[in-house]
Amino acid sequence: MPCTDGGQSEYEERQERTRREQVQRKQEKETKDRLDKLTRMLCVLCAYLDKIGELHDLHSEVKDGTEILGWYEEHKDWDQKRLTAAKKSGLAKLSQDEREALGL
Repeated sequence: MPCTDGGQSEYEERQERTRREQVQRKQEKETKDRLDKLTRMLCVLCAYLDKIGELHDLHSEVKDGTEILGWYEEHKDWDQKRLTAAKKSGLAKLSQDEREALGL
């Protein structure tokens, strides 16, 4: 058995580092998932307010209303670009016959 100075062996240090990295990755994924969920919730809320004609009242009714309006406009633009890209990607997979059958 090799001698040690009483501290962790190289193997134990690697195990500890790997464990910390796994914990960090798990926390990062949980944080991203939570942020994604909150983003979806805010988007749904803004879309509803927009639909009923109350969205633009946010700037005067809510402390950060103007910031929320700015975020929503950027988010709508980003979402539209994402949907357009997804549609183009999906259409690119169709044959000419499939496109014609769909009237495209």
